[in-house]
Amino acid sequence: MQIPSSFKIGGQEYNVEIVDNLDDDIYGYYSYTPSVIKIARHSAGVEVPDNQKEATFWHELFHAFQYMFDCTTDEAQAQCFSNFMMEFLESKK
Repeated sequence: MQIPSSFKIGGQEYNVEIVDNLDDDIYGYYSYTPSVIKIARHSAGVEVPDNQKEATFWHELFHAFQYMFDCTTDEAQAQCFSNFMMEFLESKK
């Protein structure tokens, strides 16, 4: 899957940035203001595999869904939905 460079959720325009590194050696970052998702190319000094970047995109996208629903985010739910999405995409025929 090619990670998009931008998209709209609930009328809100989001930009997606692939960056070299993020603070705290994390894979991804979501922000409503400014509306951005950032995905790391490297974490803890190691190149992030493409499938991990994709899973991270889904994780951060689900944070956007959560925030647009009730202005909160939940790490466990976003991770669960990201895992489900990756399984769906890898198993669909």
